[in-house]
Amino acid sequence: MATIRIKRGNFANLPELVEGELAFCWDTQELWIGTPAGNFKVACGCGPDPELPDAGLSTIVAAPTLVAADGVAETAITVTVRNAAGDPLSGKTVEVLADAGDAVVAPTSEVTDGAGVAVFAAVNDTIESGITFTAAIPADVVTVGPSNAVNFYDELLSDAGESTIVVAPTSQIADGVQTVTITVTVRNAGGGPLSGKTVTAAADLGDAVVLPSSDDTDGAGVAVFAATNVTIESGITFTASVAADSVSIGPSDPVDWTEENPPWADLLVEGVYDDACIDCLVMNNAFVIHLDGATPEFATECSSTQLARWITYGDATFRWVVLIFHGGTEVAKYEADITAWDEVSPLTLDLISNTSDCGMPATILLTPIP
Repeated sequence: MATIRIKRGNFANLPELVEGELAFCWDTQELWIGTPAGNFKVACGCGPDPELPDAGLSTIVAAPTLVAADGVAETAITVTVRNAAGDPLSGKTVEVLADAGDAVVAPTSEVTDGAGVAVFAAVNDTIESGITFTAAIPADVVTVGPSNAVNFYDELLSDAGESTIVVAPTSQIADGVQTVTITVTVRNAGGGPLSGKTVTAAADLGDAVVLPSSDDTDGAGVAVFAATNVTIESGITFTASVAADSVSIGPSDPVDWTEENPPWADLLVEGVYDDACIDCLVMNNAFVIHLDGATPEFATECSSTQLARWITYGDATFRWVVLIFHGGTEVAKYEADITAWDEVSPLTLDLISNTSDCGMPATILLTPIP
C-alpha cells in the first residue's frame, strides 16, 4: 500500500510547497497543498482562518481617560488586531467611532502595521462622561470593543477631589494674635491649577476667625487665609468653598488651640555655687529645677534654712549663678553676689525663697522676667 507523506509544523514555519505536496499546521489545524500558484489551504474545516481577525483576542484601548472638553486635547485610541491564534494581523483596514456623544475620531480609517496596531485620536468640545469607542474591520465583518470609558471634563470647573486645603501649624496659642495659615489650591478635574477663582474659608465649628473673608486664587491656583482664636479648643478643621462652581474643598487637618504657655514653660534651670566648702553643698553643687507648672520645685534634699546658713557662713561671699535653658540651649544667665540673708527677704534679681525647718524639702520660686 502506498504511503502519503505530509509535512507537519506550525503555521509560521509553513514553507513554499511544491505542486501536490501536503502540509498540516498543528497550531491552526489547517491542511495546505502546493499548487503552481503557491500554497493553497484545503477547505476542510480543520481550523480557523489565520487571516481572519478574532474579536475576542483583538483589543481597543483609550488613554488618557480624562480629557479636557476643549476640542483640542486628545485621547489616543489604540486598536490591536489578532487572529484566533493570538498572532497580530497586518494590513487590516480599521475604522473607529464613538459609541455615543460628540467625540470626533481621526483618521476615518487606518491600516494595521506589522504589530497589528492602528492608532486613532479623539477630541471633544462637549462635556460628557463615560464615552466608549468601538473598532470595525469591514472587510472581515468583525467589530472590536467597546473600549474603556473616557470622561471629557470642563477645564474651567473646580474639582473637589483634585483641590486641596492645608493648615499649618496644627497647634497654636488661643490668644487672638497667633495665627495658623490656611492654604487652598484650586484645581480642575485634570489637576490643572485654576486662577481667578474666588474662595472663602471657615472653621467647621468653634470660635476660630478666618481672614480675609474671601480671596482670589493666583496663577498657581492658590488662595491664602489666616485664622486666630481666643477659645481653647481642639480638633478644629477648616473647609473652603468656591461658590461659583458649587464646590467645597476639605476639611483640613485638625488644629488644637491651646492655653498660652507660662513664661517658664519647657525651661530647665541650673543653680551653681562657686564655693564648695560645705559638705551638703558639695553633694548638691548642681541644683536642677524642672519648670513644668506655675510653682517649680527646687530639686534638693537641703532646706532653705540650711541654704541661708551656708550663704552667711563665715561671713563669706557666695555667687549664685542661674542658667536658663530652652530646648537644650542656654538662653539666659543671671548672677548675684550674696553676702548675707535674713532667711525672709527675697534673694535679689530673680529668686524668692520659702524658708522651712532643716531637713524639709525647699521650694524656690523663679520670678518671671518681663
